Amino acid sequence: MQKNTCNKECLMWAVFDGKCPNHYVNMFYPTDKLEEAYQVDDCAPIRTMLLMKELHSATIGTQKAFEEQRNEMEKSLMPIKDFVEIVKHLALNKKEQIEA
Repeated sequence: MQKNTCNKECLMWAVFDGKCPNHYVNMFYPTDKLEEAYQVDDCAPIRTMLLMKELHSATIGTQKAFEEQRNEMEKSLMPIKDFVEIVKHLALNKKEQIEA
């Protein structure tokens, strides 16, 4: 449930006598039914900070998942890298034998 982030306890509300420049009214629809919609009084800077916090948490989660996938991919590529190194070593030895 969305909560009001703008209220009469805010200093900006008192300074601007209830006409705070950061105040805006937002309609929240919890479902598709318009009857259940309700009004939320929001403070733009506070709501922005709350949304940034949510986005930051989501970004951290995505980054963690990406790093785990990268590590798993590196583990799965190790046998291929080892095989390439062995073939390279054998090819160099064969070349040295031919030249000798």
